[in-house]
Amino acid sequence: SNTRGTRRVRAIAVHASAALMPVATHTYIFINGTQRPQTDGVVGQSRFLSSIRDHAVYGPLLDDGLNALPAVSIIKPSGIGSSEGETSIELISNDGSEPGFQIDCGIKLVGGASTGSPKNNFRCYFRSQYGAPKLRYPLFANHPYTEGGSEIFDVIQLRSASHDNFFWMGQTNHPPSPFRDADALYIRNRFTWDVEMLMGHLSLHGRWAHCYLNGVYHGIYQIHERPMHHYLDKYLGGDPEDYHYTNSSRSGSDHGGGDSWSTAWNQVKSAASAGGQQSKDWINWRSLADNQLLYFYFGNDWDWTSNHNWMAAGPKDPGVGGWRFYSWDVDVSMYNVNEHNLGRNTPNGVFPAMMNHEEFRVYFRDRVYKHCFHDGVLRANGLRDAFDYRVDELWTAIIPESARWQPGSTHSAPWDRDGEWQVEIDYMRNTFFPGRTAVLLDQLRAQGWYPVDAPEFTPHGGAVNAGFSPIINAPSGRIYVTTDGSDPRLPGGAVNPGAQAYNGSSTTT
Repeated sequence: SNTRGTRRVRAIAVHASAALMPVATHTYIFINGTQRPQTDGVVGQSRFLSSIRDHAVYGPLLDDGLNALPAVSIIKPSGIGSSEGETSIELISNDGSEPGFQIDCGIKLVGGASTGSPKNNFRCYFRSQYGAPKLRYPLFANHPYTEGGSEIFDVIQLRSASHDNFFWMGQTNHPPSPFRDADALYIRNRFTWDVEMLMGHLSLHGRWAHCYLNGVYHGIYQIHERPMHHYLDKYLGGDPEDYHYTNSSRSGSDHGGGDSWSTAWNQVKSAASAGGQQSKDWINWRSLADNQLLYFYFGNDWDWTSNHNWMAAGPKDPGVGGWRFYSWDVDVSMYNVNEHNLGRNTPNGVFPAMMNHEEFRVYFRDRVYKHCFHDGVLRANGLRDAFDYRVDELWTAIIPESARWQPGSTHSAPWDRDGEWQVEIDYMRNTFFPGRTAVLLDQLRAQGWYPVDAPEFTPHGGAVNAGFSPIINAPSGRIYVTTDGSDPRLPGGAVNPGAQAYNGSSTTT
């Protein structure tokens, strides 16, 4: 069939003495039109907004914008609904740097409130009933934070940006004040998973692409993983049946025969209440502490709750690594440098239960110090470079997105790159990143979760001359030091017998 700017070719070979061949599908995308103003090529499609297509600055950049990212072509003439149905999906390189792929798979529309948007999220399932049982392709090779990324996939997700696009942000009071007018950023979910990896964790790999739905341009999408049981086996070994996952404790994996995610999750919650070694057998302390700290830093106070917008996954059995925690659907975050979301009952009561135990409270304080001070990932302006990288990736590609999708009638003028998007970028650079860490630390202190400031070394590491003795300062308390790498504090709070009281600072008592 022919949609302006694309050709969708589906072919089948038939012979009386041969077995039936499967349908082969290939999409050909003609971006560059032959006329100015363009009435052909992809840009000539009627769904492009004329105020962007004919704009003196943006119009000439539309071709470059469409060529800035690879294309994902989905062919499903009957439409995509909430029930899984067969489709063809292709990845088409924009610059010849990768071979791309075509595979038949199952697809369905997914999401909660975002399903009210005309630009929906999709999930693709690779099953033998459609052809190849898995997608085998280096989908994230040569992308940031993806060294060692899986090349075998049972599921991938195509994310539209959901509440982080201007269809939602252009609506009056959605989300409610104090959000800025049409403050879409597009990268919030991708950036959150980047930060999880920068903090040293396994997280979800992803990349951008322009999506075409039955030949019609459908906007920028993120292709990414989903932290399910058949995600963990790719990174932690074993079989998918060795793991369970839950989406916000509402749903999850079911391996049959009574082997459900809820059984393992109840063990996780019981272990959180028990504390001690039982909690270490079922819960990855580092993952839980850092995941919650990241949520506190990003400040989602709108739709992050005990049973909403987080995911967790882990082994069915205790003592083999514990359950890990993943950010999920964090579109409504990083809006307000003063946002306060501590004290939530997330995830499903596990973190509050763990904070009843002194050993985990001390551990959490150590993670706060690691990430929020000195060269920590969450230090003031510490995320600026990672943020700028993702913005730069979309700088030109956002133009055709803005020509394809616009806010509803509550927003009076077209949303564009150099207007609302730049305002939101500037807010992150000039207000959020410089100021958020100090605000968060004050909130943690007020909550009683960071009651004692750590001793500080002068200088804080680095090369020194022979015979140098560092100065260690603390605002209050007695400082104990070890020189063998052991913790001066023993579990339970006693002083390590190998530790010595430090008297080199006038501020110690």
